[in-house]
Amino acid sequence: MKIIITKGVGSGPTSLSAFDAALGNAGISDFNLIILSSVIPANSTISIQQFSPLPQDVGAKLYVVIAKQFCEIPGNSAWAGLSWAQNINNDAGIFVEYGAESKEYL
Repeated sequence: MKIIITKGVGSGPTSLSAFDAALGNAGISDFNLIILSSVIPANSTISIQQFSPLPQDVGAKLYVVIAKQFCEIPGNSAWAGLSWAQNINNDAGIFVEYGAESKEYL
């Protein structure tokens, strides 16, 4: 399985609008997101890149593992991160999602 790691940043007057902006920034806002648990299947390859959907993909299913963090206080920040580990024998593994109030803590 080919897995793409992408990222997005968003802000807005509500948590929902900020989250939607972050999805748009990551290139995945026009999909029906299906959130998965954190298991990486065997024989998977992982690449970090900007996700570039095609116009005909609007509304398609997209399987995702999402790290997210919200902040309701103006002037404060929210940070989220995703890390992973893979078995050297078969590339199976696991994702770990983090959320924190600062880059340093993340």
